[in-house]
Amino acid sequence: MSSLVREAQLRLPDAGQWQYVGEGNKNIVFAYQRSDEHFTGGLLRLRKTELKSLGGRAEHDTLDDILFAQNIIRPLVNIEGNSNYIPLMTPVNLDRQFLEEMSVAAQPHRPESRLHQVLDIEQKIGILTANMAPVEGDLHEFAVEIKASKGSMVPRLH
Repeated sequence: MSSLVREAQLRLPDAGQWQYVGEGNKNIVFAYQRSDEHFTGGLLRLRKTELKSLGGRAEHDTLDDILFAQNIIRPLVNIEGNSNYIPLMTPVNLDRQFLEEMSVAAQPHRPESRLHQVLDIEQKIGILTANMAPVEGDLHEFAVEIKASKGSMVPRLH
């Protein structure tokens, strides 16, 4: 088992303390809405899976995302010795009841175009990270998300 998994000892606040923010193709994102200093300003990224294939992804997918950010992107964006441009990503242990509650809370906010996927209630690890989105009305800051992608390889010409 990865040392990152062993370090994931932080206990998450109840599902009712998180608010749906949005989602992409792989994750649903929730923002912490209370005042616990460990979570204030935090985002929780939870994996999704196809509706027809519940019980999907292995924990190594989530850990790969964390390792990619820490070991590849963070050193690349280390501008003038400041790596604070890339927030730390902390693995957090998840349980089924918490995930079921998060799924129910998110459902009314989800766009119809995303309903072919559901929150993966079988996942064991989520990602806690800082919310880097600008504060509403602040036009001087912006956030960019850099993602790992398998993409497609152009075949070699012989």
